[in-house]
Amino acid sequence: MSAPREEPGSERPVATVARRGGRFGPALLFLGVFVLGGVAGGGIVRACTLSELRSAIRRGPPAQAFARFRIEALRRHLELGDEQVEQIRAILEQAQQEQSLALASCSPDLEERRARVDAAIAEVLTPEQRAAYAELQAREPPGPGPRGPHRPPGHPPR
Repeated sequence: MSAPREEPGSERPVATVARRGGRFGPALLFLGVFVLGGVAGGGIVRACTLSELRSAIRRGPPAQAFARFRIEALRRHLELGDEQVEQIRAILEQAQQEQSLALASCSPDLEERRARVDAAIAEVLTPEQRAAYAELQAREPPGPGPRGPHRPPGHPPR
């Protein structure tokens, strides 16, 4: 007797299809889905956090935005009451005022140091580069804060 012949276009026997993935096929598929889900979930959490931070920054100066963001994080994680939120807001405002006063007392020293650094850099440059450097310095805002190539992303020279 001969083995039954398959007609052209007929499906393969079930045993052949089941063996194709091997015994690790379902486990690898499960692992792949699990890993992709974790990556997608992490990306979504990061995007939401960055979006929340950006919207907080748009609502006010960075110090105030940071305080708002910190208060919201504390409220969410510690389940703060309205009275506690107001007390914490007052503490953060007081700390911001103290920080401003401390920075104001350092400002003359910082400006002197910046002037020395700028002069030392200018000595290294060619006359054409000095002119371009002076132009860059003229566009920088006065006072404390990031300047030159150390400016954070999203803050181009003015």
